[in-house]
Amino acid sequence: MNRKLLLLASVGLFLVTAPVSQVFSMTDTKSGTVMLENTVMTDADVNHAVKDVLAKDAEFTVISRDITVNTVNGVTNLGGKVDNAKAKADIEKRVVKIDGVKKVVNNIQVIDKK
Repeated sequence: MNRKLLLLASVGLFLVTAPVSQVFSMTDTKSGTVMLENTVMTDADVNHAVKDVLAKDAEFTVISRDITVNTVNGVTNLGGKVDNAKAKADIEKRVVKIDGVKKVVNNIQVIDKK
């Protein structure tokens, strides 16, 4: 309880003391990623963001363990295996929305379990 209260107080203090332009540019609405204005993401940052989004998104939590991510110059390569084409397409749609991802190369294989 005390941690939540401290976090809320910290966020409130930041909002009160931060410049208005910085407050309004903190959260990217398309990906939900918190970014400060004029921040440049490295390929390692993009990899981390993609893995984090897939791991925390309830739709992808189970399959995200089997997905590989490698970003070079903003091009994010996805690999691994999923059970159906919809999961493959949904992952790509989600990843392309993440800050720093310029292009997605989706090499995820669909393995039909018959």
